[in-house]
Amino acid sequence: MNKVKPTNKQVAAINGIIEGKSAGVAMREAGYSRVTALNPKQNLVGTSGAKAYLQKLDKLSLCKYKLHLADKLADTTLNGLEATKLFGKDAIVHPDWSARAIFVKMLNEIVGVTKPPEVLVNNRQFNFFKVGEVERSKFNNKLKEFLRKQAL
Repeated sequence: MNKVKPTNKQVAAINGIIEGKSAGVAMREAGYSRVTALNPKQNLVGTSGAKAYLQKLDKLSLCKYKLHLADKLADTTLNGLEATKLFGKDAIVHPDWSARAIFVKMLNEIVGVTKPPEVLVNNRQFNFFKVGEVERSKFNNKLKEFLRKQAL
């Protein structure tokens, strides 16, 4: 039997997702190209290496926490909604509103109420080579002048 092993990129991307990053961000940080990261379902989650790694994590979670990985992640996230911290010399327990806000944002993205930031970004690229010589020269001169003023 030929056992499938995940690649380093697959492991890094899945770990990033588990940490709470969106799939696209986790894939890009793991070294995937921007284009490949646009379709994580096909290019990461659907791969045999990623499936093997998730099965391994699921077994480890079941042994350690007596919960499947998905259930452990859900439990941890829901517990985050009740995060607290200690204040003062008497260590009085207060709600940790900043931590709770992070978990609320993450849950909103998971259930689809909001979209992760990279989905909302409209990337535009300026093609400098289609600009005429005169316009390019004007732009370069203005940029040089701007940079000169900033250096003062």
